Amino acid sequence: MHGTGTHVDVAIVGSGFAGLGAAVRLHQAGRHDFVILEKGHTLGGTWRDNTYPGCACDVQSHLYSFSFAPNPEWTRTFARQPEIRAYLEHVADRFGLRDRIRYAPRSPPPAGRVPAGTCSSPTARRCTRGRSCGAPGRCTSRPCPTSPASTSSPASPSTPRSGATTTT
Repeated sequence: MHGTGTHVDVAIVGSGFAGLGAAVRLHQAGRHDFVILEKGHTLGGTWRDNTYPGCACDVQSHLYSFSFAPNPEWTRTFARQPEIRAYLEHVADRFGLRDRIRYAPRSPPPAGRVPAGTCSSPTARRCTRGRSCGAPGRCTSRPCPTSPASTSSPASPSTPRSGATTTT
């Protein structure tokens, strides 16, 4: 990015499974004018944010993989959070996506109007390996695909209160 912002054809919101998958498919289709906008300081989406004890996937690991990046080395039938996160890191490295990820600064975006038909997000100038390497800027794009994931806000599983009745 140059100056205080840039315009790209596609801004992908989120660096979880959906965001990384969209980025790989865009690249494979010959579309290279895109960025991945990430609210966190590292990639991984839900698998970065949720780290509670026993956090794991309820879908068998071999099915919870990209078709273009199968992982024959899953250690469990239902992978746990650290292994899934490592898989996402591997996918980002294998497909050269780290240079396309823009990690949001902690401060709110500057006020301003964005033209109709575009999306806008605060970004860092150039980011690699989870570090913001430049001054905050803005990125705009025409289409703005977002992940349907609703579990990106970390939460701890609830436990029954003392004296509460539970059913199974």
